[in-house]
Amino acid sequence: MAPGREAAFVLALSLFVAVAAAARLAPEKFGEEKTYAPPYGGTPSGSSPTTPDVPYSPTPAVPSNDSPTVPAVPDVPYTPPYTPTTPYTPDPSAPTTPSTPTPSTPGTCSWWSSNTSSFPDVISIFTTILDLFGTLSGSGSSPLSSITSIFGNSMTIQQGLTSTRNDGYGALLRQGSAAILNSYTRRDYAYSPFQVKLQFRNALGSQQQAFQMASLFENANLAMGRRQ
Repeated sequence: MAPGREAAFVLALSLFVAVAAAARLAPEKFGEEKTYAPPYGGTPSGSSPTTPDVPYSPTPAVPSNDSPTVPAVPDVPYTPPYTPTTPYTPDPSAPTTPSTPTPSTPGTCSWWSSNTSSFPDVISIFTTILDLFGTLSGSGSSPLSSITSIFGNSMTIQQGLTSTRNDGYGALLRQGSAAILNSYTRRDYAYSPFQVKLQFRNALGSQQQAFQMASLFENANLAMGRRQ
């Protein structure tokens, strides 16, 4: 480099250094610029200071003009309504099975009362007890008074078979009526017609005698059914 240029360069550099040094010293000398250090150690900023926070104030509730609140009704346990049962009404159109009557034992009072067609020829449903037992061939006796006083003079054999009298004479009347029919229609019956009439008349002396003879006649009548 030429000596003249070199001298000019050195001079210019010296001026630049001097200006730079003066610029660094200027703020410290005149106090035109200060640095703010925040208490919490933050980094200073050259921007405008921030606006402090405004404390929160809650907005008071505005009362409503609506209707007042109705208190809740407590739950009531559910109870189903009572439904009455419908009474049973039989269907008139439905066919019914008729009951089968229990057949009676042949030779008994009930059997003879419902089988009048089997009566012997000498006896009908209109034959009276007085006619059957009032006279006894070969005995020479006729106790009409005993028979009429106990059974009357118009009691028929059909009525005797179905009598509901519940004393000894009533039992003798029913069983004796069946016994006389059995004696006329069955050869193997325990008594002959004569014996039936005689025992019947002899049993009219008392209720006890009538019960005893009725029991014997009943056993003989039931035996007819077992022999069928």
